[in-house]
Amino acid sequence: MKKYLFILFGLTFLGNSVFGQTKFRVAEKHYDKMRYASAIESYEEAFKFVSPTSEALLELADSYYKVGDMKNAERVYRSYISDSALVNPDLHASFQFAQTLAQNGKYEEAADWFEKYHKVKTLEKDNRGEDFHKAYRHNIHDFYKDSTLFDVFRLDVNSPQADFSPVFYGKGIVFTSGRKMENGVRRVHAWNNAAYLDMYYVDTNGVNERNYNTHIGEEHAAHKSYNYLNSNAKLHSDETYRTSNDSKTLGYHAHVFKGAPTANHSADPKPFSSTLNSRAHDGPCTFNKEQNMIVFTRNNRKGGVSRRSRDKVNKLALYIATKKDSSESWNKPEPFQFNNKEYSFAHPAFSPDGKTLYFASDMPGGFGGMDLFKSKLDGKKWGRPVNLGTEVNTEGNDVFPFVDQNNVLYFSSNGHPGLGGLDLFKFENNVVTHLNYPISSKKDDFGVVIWSDGRKGYLSSNRDLGGFDDDLYFFKASKSMLLKGKTFDAYTKKILKNTRMVLRDEKGNLLGETISDSLGEYSMPIEHEKVYKLKSSAKRYHDTTETIKTAGTRGQIIDKDVYLWNKIDVALLGVVTDRETNKALDNVHVRFEDPKTRLDFFDVRTGENGSFRNAVTEKRINDTIDIDIHLEKDKYLSKTVKFIAIVSDSGEIQLSQKLDLAMDKVKVGTDIGKILHLNPIYFDLSKFDIRPDAALELDKVVTIMQENPTLVIELGSHTDCRSSKKFNQDLSEKRAKASAAYIVSKGIESNRIVGKGYGESKLINNCACEDAKKSSCLEEEHQLNRRTEFLIVKM
Repeated sequence: MKKYLFILFGLTFLGNSVFGQTKFRVAEKHYDKMRYASAIESYEEAFKFVSPTSEALLELADSYYKVGDMKNAERVYRSYISDSALVNPDLHASFQFAQTLAQNGKYEEAADWFEKYHKVKTLEKDNRGEDFHKAYRHNIHDFYKDSTLFDVFRLDVNSPQADFSPVFYGKGIVFTSGRKMENGVRRVHAWNNAAYLDMYYVDTNGVNERNYNTHIGEEHAAHKSYNYLNSNAKLHSDETYRTSNDSKTLGYHAHVFKGAPTANHSADPKPFSSTLNSRAHDGPCTFNKEQNMIVFTRNNRKGGVSRRSRDKVNKLALYIATKKDSSESWNKPEPFQFNNKEYSFAHPAFSPDGKTLYFASDMPGGFGGMDLFKSKLDGKKWGRPVNLGTEVNTEGNDVFPFVDQNNVLYFSSNGHPGLGGLDLFKFENNVVTHLNYPISSKKDDFGVVIWSDGRKGYLSSNRDLGGFDDDLYFFKASKSMLLKGKTFDAYTKKILKNTRMVLRDEKGNLLGETISDSLGEYSMPIEHEKVYKLKSSAKRYHDTTETIKTAGTRGQIIDKDVYLWNKIDVALLGVVTDRETNKALDNVHVRFEDPKTRLDFFDVRTGENGSFRNAVTEKRINDTIDIDIHLEKDKYLSKTVKFIAIVSDSGEIQLSQKLDLAMDKVKVGTDIGKILHLNPIYFDLSKFDIRPDAALELDKVVTIMQENPTLVIELGSHTDCRSSKKFNQDLSEKRAKASAAYIVSKGIESNRIVGKGYGESKLINNCACEDAKKSSCLEEEHQLNRRTEFLIVKM
């Protein structure tokens, strides 16, 4: 009896093994033909009877990943990487495991796997591992800092199938959907039973909004707007980059929720066009400004027959159609001239003027999976596609472009760091910026369109509670806005951390304050239609105050970078000396005066060593120091010297090396003309008018008299011996008085300047020539006698 039982057990075991091996081979065939949903079913069944190999685990994990079932993908990836027979995990699998962990919200562990990927991929110029590792290890909270700025609502026009990529048209939107047709027929493509896509139109005036709870997490299963159906419902798959135009759907096995009934279902989506919708995938689409031209995505076909690539895949292509006159009917679509059966062309988007077409493609010349390209319309022909470059495109997939009225490019990517899956980004001023939660989530977020005010729009997502496939969402700006930016050193442009930011309203009431972080970043909540004052201050920096106006602001975020100037202290040092002896002068009264305000800001007397020192504080780099330095000492001629310099750094400036700080000792009878090194005062022949060149020299005397207010001067005019004594006396008298009158006209009191003509009475050499005496002097000797003296008569 035992022998028979043993034989029966052996036959049963053998039968199970054979069944398992059969299922295993079937699963492999499904996987090779990209029938991921069927591959999952066959692999899971086979593994009940045979032990999985590392290769089989990898294919099962990849299948779950392809259909978007990230929980099961994580489970199988863990089994794969923990396989004792596995020496080195597949590099691509390691990266997808990291992406899976991110979509499941396990960012710390995802960071570890991205770091491992980066260390291996260093030589292959793939920066995603490093970028995602840094984002998840250090900056994950940055993705949530805008969470109060937008409210997100799930539209009640969604179906149990995929609904995504809305575009503005007429009074509503045209979107892409895999929903059943009105006759109940649901066309599917055989390889994975996913619905074929068509374009639908809905008048959004009748769309009801259902509040979407914006917290991320499965706890939303209890949300009252959703009824729990099944914990293990079998869902179709719809792999974006191989077979369809939407994102990866939610998993093959998943929790399923159905939206609770809502009132006012007046918005009833209708098939957009029987001419444009076909038996293949149709959508997403885009319209030109006049809405008389459409470009849409469709499986590459010719004569109604699918065109397959060398690897037996029916790729995506772009088709263009125009309206028939002014009607709502469309002409037969024509293929985009650059379509190629070997590559996909998808997700079209017009520029606002309709002259540039943006789209996604895996054509050569890209940097990763799908890249964004643009083609410009030249007459009636489209120009050769141009890749948007590495500023936008990554080693991952960059897809679903949209260009708003301000020519800002929006797109989805899994190559730029984000919350997981496809996230939404914008490209403006050559900078890519992540659209933070709740616009992006840890699931796939794509197909965004935005109103011209930047404060509301639509997006597509398969985020939690959005059904088991992609759904349409409406978002709008909340009352709250966000003021954010960075603080910098204005001169070096380096990050300035620990800057105190104080926000006040128009009346000066304190609204809030914060400190910029180690990266110089700050953020503060503000509101629409307000005016604010933002004061920034940091140690050893000048305060700065900015006016922030939110009225008419586009979008929910105001970016305001703040630049603060460092406070620069400059020490000015000098030594005053006697010009003749070069000895230091003590007790010199030194005053620094601002030439603009005429106010003194430094007043000191020199010590025994003749020195003085003053600090010019709290200047900025590139500021101008402009100072009038006044020097006064008894029995010395007072003087003013001007100092002008551009501040370049803190430190000392030796004024004695840059300025003439020597003083001239004077007494009654001193000719200040010699001290000032005045040029000769010239007059025209036999005239006494003050010429412009003479005025320049007389102005120097005016300055000295202004600086020495007790000084009384005799202005003596002398001639040579030629001409008669009377003529020379009269002429010198007139010239002396004219010169004195000029000085008085410049503000000097008349009792401080006396003009006296001496004619030829005080020759300074033996060049007399009166009467019969003839002079043998040269002209240069006569010139010495033609002079003007400025003698001190009182101090």
